Order: sequence, then structure tokens, then C-alpha cells
Amino acid sequence: MPNVNKLSPERKRPIRDEVYHRIRQAILRGGYKPGEKLQEEALANALGTSRTPVREALRKLEVEHLVSYYPHKGAVVSPVPSDEIDDLYKARAVLEPLVARRAAVRATPEDVEKLRRLLTAAEICVNPDETLDLVEQFNDVLSEISGAYNLAAVSRQIRELLQRVLIFNAPNPERRVEGQKEHTLITDAIEANDPDLAEKYTLIHIENSPRKFKDNTQ
Repeated sequence: MPNVNKLSPERKRPIRDEVYHRIRQAILRGGYKPGEKLQEEALANALGTSRTPVREALRKLEVEHLVSYYPHKGAVVSPVPSDEIDDLYKARAVLEPLVARRAAVRATPEDVEKLRRLLTAAEICVNPDETLDLVEQFNDVLSEISGAYNLAAVSRQIRELLQRVLIFNAPNPERRVEGQKEHTLITDAIEANDPDLAEKYTLIHIENSPRKFKDNTQ
């Protein structure tokens, strides 16, 4: 089962936080499929830790509705809430353009350079997980520029939930290229300190994102 690796001595987080992060990422990135059983002992062995931080992580993920507990079965990965996908995208379409508007007003040349470095790295990256990480770093920098930390935190949580939709769709190289172009247009608008264009291109990017969940776990 385990789709997590042994904890590194050089980790930056405390053990309980790192265990939670690893299991959560594995669920969001499709390493564990909806309905798959999560065995405490197997996870603890894979991570090289005791069962206590694993148990704590699974309970925390239950609160986030990423894990469900069933009698006589234990913890399993929760299903993707397919009936909520459209509403989650509608929420993104409200929040993220606001963040982009604020970023366009506040951005400095140094801020724009950070965004462009991440876009360049994402363009040449071939590892899907690393590409997702770079895109999320792009969004994090955008959020920092905007100063809209509360809006950004909610928006990030929604994007993370929607990662499961992206992962279970067949990889689409054309969409990746389109997404890169859209992020470039957003960055150009921010560099020009044009909040209207930043909002416009952010909304286009969200509207073009894949929305249908294809369950390839059978």
C-alpha cells in the first residue's frame, strides 16, 4: 500500500506535522485512491515512525473529510465530492481574481521576477508532482504579493481539494501548455500593475480548468 517515503532526518517540520503532510499530499495527489484502506501499521513502517503520529494524522484528515472511518474496516480515503466540484470552482472564480487584483496593485519588479522564475521552472519540469508544486508556489507568491492572506488561505484549501480532480483526469499536455500561457498573461498584467487585466486572465484560467472527475480507480 504505502505511497509515502521514510521521513528524512533533515525534515523541517516536527514528526507529527510531517506525517500529516505526507499522508495528506499522497491523498490529494492520487497516491491513495478513493475507498482505499489506510493501515496505521503499514503507514508507520513506510514513514519510519510509530503509529501514534499516523493515528493523529488520520484523525486530522477525517476532520478535513479526506479520510473516513468505518466500523470493522478502519480508515479509508474519502470519495471525491463530485457534486461539489462546480461549486468549488465558482468559489475559486470569486476569490482568486480578487487576490490577483490586489497583487497587480502592489507588485514590485522583484515580485514579478519571482513569478517569472517559477513559470520558467514549471515550463521545463517533466515530473507531474514537481510541476504541481511549482504552480502552487506561483499561487503562494501571488498571495504574498496581494497581502490578502485570509482570502488566499481559503483559496489554497479549495485548490488543494480540486487537485484530486486534476490527478484523476487523464494528463492533457495541451491543457498544460494553455495553463502556462494563462499564468504568463496573469504575470504580464501584474507587471503592468493592471488589476482589471489580472482579474480577467485569472478568471479565464479558472474557467478553462478541467472540472469533470473521472474515477480511474476501478
